[in-house]
Amino acid sequence: MPLADGERGNDKEESQVITNHMNEYATQKEEIIDSSSLLYELSRDLVSILDGYQVVSVALNYLAKVPDCQVAGFLVEDNANPEQPWRFTVRIYRLGWESLVPQLTQRTIDAMQTVSEHIIQLNKVSIIVDGERQPDRVLSQVNRELRSFASLPLIMRQQVIGMVSIGSGEKSIFNEGIVRLLSTITNQATIAISNCRYIEQMAAARQSERLKSEFISNISHELRTPLHSIRGFTKLMLQGKVPDPGTQKEFLTIIDNQSEHLGKLIDNLLDISRLESGRFQIQKRHMSIKNTTQDAVESFYSLASEKGIVINEDIPATLPELEVDGERLRQVMVNLLSNAIKFSNDGGSVTVKIEVKDSELMMQVTDHGIGILEEVMPHLFERFFRVKDSAGVGGAGLGLYISKQIIEAHGGRIWAESKAGEGSTFSFTLPLNQAGGDSHG
Repeated sequence: MPLADGERGNDKEESQVITNHMNEYATQKEEIIDSSSLLYELSRDLVSILDGYQVVSVALNYLAKVPDCQVAGFLVEDNANPEQPWRFTVRIYRLGWESLVPQLTQRTIDAMQTVSEHIIQLNKVSIIVDGERQPDRVLSQVNRELRSFASLPLIMRQQVIGMVSIGSGEKSIFNEGIVRLLSTITNQATIAISNCRYIEQMAAARQSERLKSEFISNISHELRTPLHSIRGFTKLMLQGKVPDPGTQKEFLTIIDNQSEHLGKLIDNLLDISRLESGRFQIQKRHMSIKNTTQDAVESFYSLASEKGIVINEDIPATLPELEVDGERLRQVMVNLLSNAIKFSNDGGSVTVKIEVKDSELMMQVTDHGIGILEEVMPHLFERFFRVKDSAGVGGAGLGLYISKQIIEAHGGRIWAESKAGEGSTFSFTLPLNQAGGDSHG
């Protein structure tokens, strides 16, 4: 029986609907296969990476697969750079679109602050564009408008640790497939970065345990040495084996010096205990920096003279008074001067310099001794880390760590510059406009 024209039309429509559904199903199937393939490839490339920044680089390679994406970036914390604790790594996929980088950076920071508790200032972000730190060419191109932008957070253990963003000068480049692609890359990058950080934390924990074990051994030696000296000389005198008054005075001087050394070690141990328990305090008062510095320098005249070392003083006749803890500041100066003399060659020189720069007062202690190896420099102010002198003898590994806590509690900075074989300069700053009161380290 022949079909009526209306029935034929309905069949054609139904057939077209079925064809459309089949095509849509085929497209979805291809997208699922493509997504699975991408997930496999990305997982394979990330699984063996142990460096978080390399993870970012690989992920940026995959973001190149997003159609019409002209720039993309990862915003993550940079624990190695306290001056700029955030790092925005950007990849430019199409030449001529470099001017989108500042826009993408600001939009990413804004997005980050809407989904996390982080307060991020632009000047605290180091911008890395294809391996270069904020090259001039980024801001020198024709200004283009960022017309499409998408951003997803990196979430690790329910905390936002970063942001992934893509941008384009084209309108409406995003669809469901692109969002799914961005989500896949973001999730895999988060897992890889989490793994890298876990491995770093485990390595740091093992290093900390090793340093603690070394510290216990070192501090035992540091305590035992003056005790043996004090006990030995005291025993000789009690037994009447040192009748000569001159020799007695010499022995008593040694006992006094060793007792003072022992007292300083115990004070450092107490400071470490206070720092770890949050009981470390800074008692500020309005006072003269010049007097404190002069007192610290003069206390080393005798020790420097024994090694034939000259202490040069480049200190202005007048210095501003500051709100500081004089005893703690003297402790820092004593530690730096002690190290400078210890690591200087006999007959050398040590220079103490103070100057006012902008809104800070800067103090420097410079020696021309054995210097410090480049690979050691990043660890100088770490707890328990020791630098050995030319005889292979180191301290307890506490002085510089405590000095750093003291200076930072005053709102200042401390750092070192050195070249092996040429000497070292240790510098610290104190802000001129400090308020008085107590401060906890």
